[in-house]
Amino acid sequence: MKKYVKPEVVETKEYAEGVYLASGGSTDNSSGPEETVCRFGRKEANAGSDTCQECSKSGGQRNTPLPGEESAREADFTGCIDGRPVKRS
Repeated sequence: MKKYVKPEVVETKEYAEGVYLASGGSTDNSSGPEETVCRFGRKEANAGSDTCQECSKSGGQRNTPLPGEESAREADFTGCIDGRPVKRS
């Protein structure tokens, strides 16, 4: 959802059932296609990024090392778990 729209409460005696609208993106009021990002919010993977290295090393489970665990290295990066394109330097 690009812009928050406060919900309205409409009461009527004519209907016997309620209708609930969920917030979120929709095709009728969106301002264009949403940009795809990975589970950690990145548009593209980067082998030099600590976040991408740790995600790749952990199989997408985390973006920071566990306490006491050695940080991931560039050599641990094998590609984006979520299929984002890899940034070329």
